Amino acid sequence: MTEADSLCACPDCDLLVTLPSSGKADHHTCPRCDAVLSPAQRGPDNLALAAAVSGLILFAPAITLPLMKVDMLGQHGSHSLVSGVGRLLAEQETPVALLVLLCTIAAPFLQLLFTALTCICIRQGWHPSRFPQLVRATHKMQEWSMLEVFAMGALVAYIKMMDPGEISLATGAPCLTGLLLCVILAGQHFHSELAWQHWSERPQ
Repeated sequence: MTEADSLCACPDCDLLVTLPSSGKADHHTCPRCDAVLSPAQRGPDNLALAAAVSGLILFAPAITLPLMKVDMLGQHGSHSLVSGVGRLLAEQETPVALLVLLCTIAAPFLQLLFTALTCICIRQGWHPSRFPQLVRATHKMQEWSMLEVFAMGALVAYIKMMDPGEISLATGAPCLTGLLLCVILAGQHFHSELAWQHWSERPQ
């Protein structure tokens, strides 16, 4: 292994640290913030794979089933995440609709899909030529995925509308909660260091 291959970026403070090439299994910490550096100490990405696959299973019902049933001032309705985007488009709020579509539907779905594919490649020992792009795309989608912001907004709206109207959670709410937990777990337990280590050890 060359000196450049032993460089490791601290996941907390981004400090580049040179790890001893012969000490992969040893415990390494960042000299600046004391974060754990060695991927071997973090365990495999099994939990990330399980969360990603579970999230993909929950994805369709979470975004298509109604989240709330509203009865206010004689108006009745139930809305899902997809119908909310459609309503924004109907109200000529195209930029907002596209932003919601990107951050709450497209980015979480691609994050889960790319995380699952990356973890499967690592578990099966595959080294496809597009693996580096897959790892970078996984990291990029984590930055754009903001499903928790939508969930927080829905919770605030639910609380505020309890007094003037009648509102109740619908069948899509548990699915969206499960999907949100899966997205968080997949992001927390996916270690890009393990992915890059897997790529660096491919047969030449």
